[in-house]
Amino acid sequence: MNELKVFIERCVRPVWAEGSKKLAMRRELYSHLYTVYEQERQHTENDAAAAEAAIARMGDPNQLTAELNASLSWFDRWTGYSEQMTVRRIDESPWQYGMRSIRFASIFSAALFVPLGTILLLVSNKSAFQQQWMLVLLGAIFVTESLGSMPFAWSFATLRDQLEQHGWHRQTYMLIAGISALLMIVIPSLGWLFFYAVSGDAIEAVAFLPRWLLLAVFAAPLLAWAAWLDAKLTRDLREWLELSVE
Repeated sequence: MNELKVFIERCVRPVWAEGSKKLAMRRELYSHLYTVYEQERQHTENDAAAAEAAIARMGDPNQLTAELNASLSWFDRWTGYSEQMTVRRIDESPWQYGMRSIRFASIFSAALFVPLGTILLLVSNKSAFQQQWMLVLLGAIFVTESLGSMPFAWSFATLRDQLEQHGWHRQTYMLIAGISALLMIVIPSLGWLFFYAVSGDAIEAVAFLPRWLLLAVFAAPLLAWAAWLDAKLTRDLREWLELSVE
């Protein structure tokens, strides 16, 4: 019943855990609540009254949320927080997710590399040239990581939508082929940009292109596999996440 699911969603949605763990919580709580509901129906033929009584027996949803949060390990909380920041939201388009990925990658990289660069400068006894080279290296990683997040996020989101709606069929394979062609351009280009920024030698940067091309060959199938796993989870979550719990 929808009333039962809304109550469960009100309890579980605020929990700081990853999607798969929260889905397991929803199913377990719903199974228990439905059993209570069936018990109440034995005393009344009114479905709405039975649902209300079953929900009342479950207690305060805020208290249940607190208990669920208390049951989480530090790792569950960390993965839940990471998912809130990085995983595509159900109402985001692929382009919106791609732009948010750039912002997140930039903030994350800055938070990591600015302190690291500062520490390297403070503790390093290397020459000014070597210190400058280290800063250039960190800057190149920052730029290529931020720029690279966009095509990967967009490709992942587009594949997930296709797989969730239609599964594996001809259009999906054509989309994977198109994304493979895109990554065959994007990954070597970012690799060349990275090595050129570090070395300043365009010819030397070109010498590494075969390695980046090899990475691009494996990137699209791995991306498709990850999108397929996410599409399965999203299909299961959608019936819950689309519920209005206001």
